[in-house]
Amino acid sequence: MKINTKTELLINGSEGFEYLIDKIQEATSSVVIQMFIWRDDELGRLIANEILKAANRGVKVHISKDLLGGVFEFAEENRQSFFYEKLPPKMRIMELFLVWGYPMKGRPKKIVERNSSELAKRFANHENITLDINRLQNDHSKYIIIDKKIIIISGMNFEYKEWKYDLLKRPYHDFMIGFEDPRIVQQFKNSKEIGTDIIVDIHKEIDHVIDFVFNTYVNGKKLFNIREGLINRIMQAEYSIDIIMAYLGDGEINKALVDVSKTGVKIKLYVPLLANLQNDLNHFHLKQLMKKCDNMTVYLCKDMIHGKLLLIDNKYVTFGSANLNKNAMDMLMETNVGFYLDKLNHRDKLMSAFDNIMKKSHKVEVFSKIKYNKIRAFMEYILTLTANKN
Repeated sequence: MKINTKTELLINGSEGFEYLIDKIQEATSSVVIQMFIWRDDELGRLIANEILKAANRGVKVHISKDLLGGVFEFAEENRQSFFYEKLPPKMRIMELFLVWGYPMKGRPKKIVERNSSELAKRFANHENITLDINRLQNDHSKYIIIDKKIIIISGMNFEYKEWKYDLLKRPYHDFMIGFEDPRIVQQFKNSKEIGTDIIVDIHKEIDHVIDFVFNTYVNGKKLFNIREGLINRIMQAEYSIDIIMAYLGDGEINKALVDVSKTGVKIKLYVPLLANLQNDLNHFHLKQLMKKCDNMTVYLCKDMIHGKLLLIDNKYVTFGSANLNKNAMDMLMETNVGFYLDKLNHRDKLMSAFDNIMKKSHKVEVFSKIKYNKIRAFMEYILTLTANKN
């Protein structure tokens, strides 16, 4: 499918949220938001105010936000949630475990008790805003549809650390793309309804420009297509795969990377030196990959990498909300988009993102240089298995 459309590739939160807010300000009829984390902080309130202004001028707003995200809202950063006063008991236990297991300097020791903010109350009582925020959806997707003609897909949550930096003063590396074309919006909706075509021949870009792949619900049943879609694209690589990824660990994805490396494909993997969660498990999988892959170079970034991006043969890129771990493949609803850099004229922008991350990273070429705590990695692995059973 050939589509001449306006697109914007945003390679950090500063760019991304400026673009998003501009589009909300221009909205005339509708705004649909799917979000995982919406924190009550400077950015969360900034976006909320713009949505409220849109609703006040008659724009119909629908917000779907996963209750599961509340665990991370209360466990991390300022420990404040935009929508929730408290969590159900089971999720409260998860939150307390994260606080205990992942200490962070500067984080409040206790949640500051509060009633719903006045801003959140105005959301709940507004005739033009509908909220679906109190269900455990297991939906990790982040996308926004505006006026049925703009769709924005991202890995970025609505929280300050994605916009500026976290409590450790680390910038976040993440990605957002906006398509300004009603045909793309309709393609997205059609793909989501059927779970999308997961098999894409990335070497036939003349006939195919943009594709979507989901873990989603189809006719009330969970359909997990992200893993098969990513493996399909990985195995088509002919000479290179460049990966920017927050979290690793899915066995089938790892095997695909190992297998394709043995055909001579060179793999560069950019991961955080210190992930905010499951860092030891991350480094365990990283070390195993380096042991088994014939052509892998790792870059450990001192900033926080939150992006989930694969670049195949320096021409086809896919990113969105899906990490390369088991939770993303088997438990969470996810949304990824794939496209051709040259077809959408985004090569220079993406290459600058890789260069920026590389400058902030330590290059590792020998697996023995990867260090982790074996006990913590094992505990994180057990918790991953437990999460996938729930």
